[in-house]
Amino acid sequence: MGQFSMEKPKLPGSALSGNQHLAQDATNPLGYLRLGECLIAAREYDQAYGALHAARIFAAEGKGQPGTLAEVERLMALPEIAAAA
Repeated sequence: MGQFSMEKPKLPGSALSGNQHLAQDATNPLGYLRLGECLIAAREYDQAYGALHAARIFAAEGKGQPGTLAEVERLMALPEIAAAA
């Protein structure tokens, strides 16, 4: 985790310390999809499966953007991810 700093921002428009952070809605499947992609790239297939599984659940409930469920299903069909199931 990052450290909190009261220094002046180093980047215009950034909050407090100049660090940039990504916020994620806990029920938005797109965040879990992107996390899964990163974990696949890092060859962390068990963790990627978990992130993609969460994305699939939320996308199946109609949350997120159109096409997200299809993209999640495509990634979950990868042999490395299917083997982690």
